[in-house]
Amino acid sequence: MTKISATTRLCASIANPNKATKAPGMHNAGFGMVGADLRYTAFQPELIGAAIAAIQALDFAGVTMSQPFTQDVMAHLDAIDDTARAIGAVNVVHHSGGP
Repeated sequence: MTKISATTRLCASIANPNKATKAPGMHNAGFGMVGADLRYTAFQPELIGAAIAAIQALDFAGVTMSQPFTQDVMAHLDAIDDTARAIGAVNVVHHSGGP
């Protein structure tokens, strides 16, 4: 596994409940296979607005959203693609930088 450094960008699964997710192991294995300087973890926040603010402040590369946040997260995003808007839910949030 590649070392984590100040240049390593984070990705995460955001859901509640989320303690049993296998996603970090799968994503980190894939990142290691392709040599990507990324790490994937899981969070179980209570407040999606605070979680999105943290993602922005810590410059995460992006997160995957699951229940109960797929609809409520939309109010906290700068942009939403047409497909997500049409179905009324977001499953992936890409953070392109900036506050």
